[in-house]
Amino acid sequence: MPPKGKRWSRRHRPGIKMHSPSRSEDNFATDKAIGMRVRIGRVEIGISQTALAAGIGISFQAVQKYERGEIRISASRLVDIGKVLNRPPEWFFEDIERSPPIPETEGRRLQLEIGRAAMAITDHPAARALLNLMRSLAPQE
Repeated sequence: MPPKGKRWSRRHRPGIKMHSPSRSEDNFATDKAIGMRVRIGRVEIGISQTALAAGIGISFQAVQKYERGEIRISASRLVDIGKVLNRPPEWFFEDIERSPPIPETEGRRLQLEIGRAAMAITDHPAARALLNLMRSLAPQE
């Protein structure tokens, strides 16, 4: 039931997922893969969706939809995103197959955050102690 005094449009009815008939499943998978590359590039340099959105002049909600592959990224927008992420446009297309990408795991995100934090340590003895601690916690090969 829509809020009082409002009507649901065809596109926004709860529980109804609208899918553009002109958008094939192969294209949808490609859009998702490119969106995942945007997310990976953003996480690798440590910026938020809000910061990326501000850098290219859109809302953070649009960045969320780009990353999920819900809306297609135009070529000019991909160039803009590449400038913010310090990536050439072709980087977003590397290793793309016509299948959905493997979702980024929380473990991968944590590894990137640990790496960034470790790189920020300027005290050499402290960095060495951290490295030794991490090695002692890691499973032995």
